Amino acid sequence: MRTRLAKSGLAWLMLSSFASIKTMLRATAPGGLSMRAFLLAVLAFLLTIVATWIVVMGIYILATSLGWAFDRDGGMAMGAAFVIGPGLGLMLGLVAAVVVGVRSRRKTHGS
Repeated sequence: MRTRLAKSGLAWLMLSSFASIKTMLRATAPGGLSMRAFLLAVLAFLLTIVATWIVVMGIYILATSLGWAFDRDGGMAMGAAFVIGPGLGLMLGLVAAVVVGVRSRRKTHGS
């Protein structure tokens, strides 16, 4: 009997937290931006940063493998990994977040 009550309590807790998550995602901030649009914009920002860094490192590996660039001391690798990749990722990530936020806001408000 005790485990049955514990299971039903756990199920109620899971259902209530799921309902609160759904309510949170439907919530609208004072500026009119929904929480769903905000989370999609943040996700687009993070994915763009990672994808940009991977592309920059791929270009570096391709350039050094094919002999287009000579990197004896590894300075170009450090520049690509720690400066160019993250910097370009931040710029493109901001653009992606704004675009996704505006598009999802239009879908939410129907305009």
